[in-house]
Amino acid sequence: MSDKSKLLEEGSTYGATESQTSPGTVVADPPCVGHHLISKIIVALLCGMAFGLAVHKSGVNRADILRDQFRLNNYIMLQVFMAATGVSTLMMLFIRLLPVDQHPYDKPDTACNKGIGWPATLIGTFMLGIGMSLAGACPGTVYAQIGSGSYRSLITILSMTVSCGIFGIVHPHIKHLQAYGVGSHEAISQYWVAISKPILLLIVSAVMLLGCTAVALLTTLPPLDYGVTATYWHPMVCGAIIGLCQLPISLVIRQNLGSAMSYCSLAGSLLFFTDKFPYLKKYRCLKFGMWWQPFYLLCAALGSYLGGQLLTVPAETLYRAPELTYVQMVVGGFFLMFGARLAGGCTSGHGISGVSNLCWRSLAAIGTMFAGAIATAFIINPGNNH
Repeated sequence: MSDKSKLLEEGSTYGATESQTSPGTVVADPPCVGHHLISKIIVALLCGMAFGLAVHKSGVNRADILRDQFRLNNYIMLQVFMAATGVSTLMMLFIRLLPVDQHPYDKPDTACNKGIGWPATLIGTFMLGIGMSLAGACPGTVYAQIGSGSYRSLITILSMTVSCGIFGIVHPHIKHLQAYGVGSHEAISQYWVAISKPILLLIVSAVMLLGCTAVALLTTLPPLDYGVTATYWHPMVCGAIIGLCQLPISLVIRQNLGSAMSYCSLAGSLLFFTDKFPYLKKYRCLKFGMWWQPFYLLCAALGSYLGGQLLTVPAETLYRAPELTYVQMVVGGFFLMFGARLAGGCTSGHGISGVSNLCWRSLAAIGTMFAGAIATAFIINPGNNH
């Protein structure tokens, strides 16, 4: 067995957002000892808090604002998403220009597409979009929702963890279907290699940032106080904060922005008593590379709380997510995580990190994710659409 195959089997990731089949190349992960581990913990702490703060200050921690985006009544989430992706792509370009001998972004055209075909990507991200509308959150922003005061959203997290466990149990029976269409990557990759990667990164970043600016100019936002202690910050500012987190996470933790892998770690640990499910077993590894996301997301909840209580004057009333029913949280959580696992990436993993790694699957995933979310939003509340 080759060294690379061993790494794949062991689940060691460097630059992988969700798993060995997610955006990023699989290479050796250095041991987390001494100051290396401390620096990774600090980066996860600060980036998690920054992510939670940005989500809270943008307003997309609220189910009503997120659902209004999918009903086309506002474009706040779209601005946050495009700004985050554009800045994250610039961070990838910066990393390429650093004098490093080896990094995970040399061959994104092949590495980030390995193992999952386009049908699974499109179906999975459509399911992810359905879950986003139902649960009023994505796998990462649900922690900011909890930090804002919606403790009921723990139900969504529990549902996503169970969903991830179910996916791991059935994975041996569907992995051949998940891999269907992988051969088409080679044909598409021929177009990638014809263009310099830095130029492609610059083009993608420009498209995202210019598109975000156009959306901001063509839509209206409520009057905003741009002070630090304002209730809301401009969506583009919040998106830029999230995108900037890509740089320290990639260079120090040696992975990419993402959230869904945390649920694999939780589900795998809950099934500690059995080794029957290889997909979940590999996430029980005690390396920090497998557990940085749960820690990062807990810090996101803290960042969201601080954003509402300390960085808002006067302090906000806790948000209880009254728009969500228990059924919506349970069903939405299931669709969120099963779809993310099937597609090999979540909103951050595909939408931000995947695009920033020039992963063609992620480019396709954005469209189907929004399609599933928009269709569901119009169905569950047809009388409140633009």
